[in-house]
Amino acid sequence: MATFATRIKEQRLKHRLTQKGLAEKLGRSAQTVSLWERGDRRPDWSAQIDLKEFFEVSIDYLSGASDDDTPVKTQTSDDLYRQEIMDDDDELYRMAVQMCQLSTEMRAMVNAVIKQAHRLDKENDRLCPEQYHEVTIRSSYLLDRDTKNK
Repeated sequence: MATFATRIKEQRLKHRLTQKGLAEKLGRSAQTVSLWERGDRRPDWSAQIDLKEFFEVSIDYLSGASDDDTPVKTQTSDDLYRQEIMDDDDELYRMAVQMCQLSTEMRAMVNAVIKQAHRLDKENDRLCPEQYHEVTIRSSYLLDRDTKNK
């Protein structure tokens, strides 16, 4: 099984770098890279991240836990933004489902808290622009009501 030491050396040679060249790219000393490659010292977490990003491989690959050296896609800021929106959407969905399950009294309490938070954010000019939000919610009550009215 490969070790961090062998994988670092393998990747360094694959990128046609000397130990000094890799050290310069990572902002570390050639002696540190030498210690890593000999297995006398394991890179700390920060160095592992730097190595992973520089070589475009996973930490699992560098550590020998995986033999897959497929380049890891670096997430762009757009990717991260989209993921954040999807996470927010998932959280809003979970909250809406939970809200629908609450008793009338508890829904009224939650509604009062939301109204107060909205008022405070509005007063402090911290509300998000409305154009970023599109919400469609159908509770079983609304679906039942619509079905009965047809």
